[in-house]
Amino acid sequence: ATVIAICSITLYYSLKVLYKDCIMALRIVSDLKYQIVLLPQLDPPMTQKIKRKLMTIARAELTEYSVSIQSSTFNDDYHIFTVSAPPGMSPIAIAQVIQETSSSRLIAFFRELEGWGAVYHDRVMIKSGSRPRKDRIEKFIDLSYSGV
Repeated sequence: ATVIAICSITLYYSLKVLYKDCIMALRIVSDLKYQIVLLPQLDPPMTQKIKRKLMTIARAELTEYSVSIQSSTFNDDYHIFTVSAPPGMSPIAIAQVIQETSSSRLIAFFRELEGWGAVYHDRVMIKSGSRPRKDRIEKFIDLSYSGV
């Protein structure tokens, strides 16, 4: 039993090193990537200081779920988060962590954000794999605001 346990631990750490960008969960090596597009509702747009704090908070919150933010893009109209997640974590749950938990902690941290109910609108676009094309993001934004 001890030999099997040692072999399992060795195999686990070997795989973890071998697949450093992947996540090991329940004997499954996964590399699921999602592009999460969120619409900020702050006016004026976020300052660099607020963006940095948002990333710190979101990374800390998502780490609890074995989700990592690979990259992020902040435009005035939309924010894209590229995340890597285990198979058991749904992309909508990841978006909700960023939208709700990270928003509330960010608003509590910055006095100038008091009065804002949330940093992001409740609309979300999720794409697996590669980044969404600019025309798709623009269509998502139009649909989100027009409702048509």
